[in-house]
Amino acid sequence: MIHNGTKIINKIDLLLKKKDFPYKLTMQNSNCLEDMAFEKHLLNKHFWEIPKNEQNLMLGDFMFLTDEAFRYYIFEILLLTLKDKYIPLIDIFLQELLINEVLVKLDRYLQFENEELEIIILFLERIVFQIKDEIGNRTIYDSLETWEQVEINPPFKDYEKEIQIALYYWRLLKYNKSEEIQ
Repeated sequence: MIHNGTKIINKIDLLLKKKDFPYKLTMQNSNCLEDMAFEKHLLNKHFWEIPKNEQNLMLGDFMFLTDEAFRYYIFEILLLTLKDKYIPLIDIFLQELLINEVLVKLDRYLQFENEELEIIILFLERIVFQIKDEIGNRTIYDSLETWEQVEINPPFKDYEKEIQIALYYWRLLKYNKSEEIQ
């Protein structure tokens, strides 16, 4: 069942009310000026408090975040995306959710609790649903000329296969967390 955006927004709002800003946002490598600048710029700020013209720089620097900070800010980014706020380079940030068989960032993904995993899964399912809804019949879509396919442009269309793979792993993580609890 695909939840509408409002239900996911409400879940994220409740989740964020229970969370505090992470104490340590970045790895704080004193040899890395970008790391230190990012820490100072983002300290005690919500993502929506960053000026629009700087948000793309911040998204590009999310690789500097600690796992705990990523866990906090991911839900702010999802919230803004669901509220149809324009976020530059959002596809770069989305790639952080695209777990694949390599599982390079496994520690980052294992920290999420069940309710957080559920929100991520619902968000990714919603994207897949929107892509399928806008593209329509896949056979007809695939038979279109490339320029015609480009005209059909739901968000994240180019990542559909990767999102499907990531959904498999997010669901597996949630299933394993559920089994640990029992």
